[in-house]
Amino acid sequence: MADHLQQQLLDAYKATLIAASTAAGSNVFLDRVDEVPQASLPALHIEGQGETIESTSVDWSQIQERAYTFTVSCVTGLATGAAAAARNLAKQVEQALFATQATSTASGKAKALRLEGSTEGKDGSAATSLYLVRQTWVVTYITLSGAPDTPY
Repeated sequence: MADHLQQQLLDAYKATLIAASTAAGSNVFLDRVDEVPQASLPALHIEGQGETIESTSVDWSQIQERAYTFTVSCVTGLATGAAAAARNLAKQVEQALFATQATSTASGKAKALRLEGSTEGKDGSAATSLYLVRQTWVVTYITLSGAPDTPY
């Protein structure tokens, strides 16, 4: 059985970001629950946020347009220049995900990808001062009701 399209999309975007050779290199994590060690910085953390669904037909099975929101956090830990490094890493993420139609749509699984915005933050409470830029992305895809693992 195939994974839910949400998981398929997140896996595809993770693979795209690793292949893009950003400043994070292979330090691209999906749904990580523990702290990222200093040795793994800079890093990207991808995390699902939720989905809205609109049925666009009344037939059985219903055609469902789904908008899935996820974030990509660009995390850096430098004594100086951390904010600039995080912003530049966010630029690399945007360039990678919008590089081609195939990367943007996860090879046709999605209809559209858009960047909704970003927030910035810093944390100096750990051994390493962290700075992050968290981008909010929305990917739109279509399925039939009861078949959330198959694009329509």
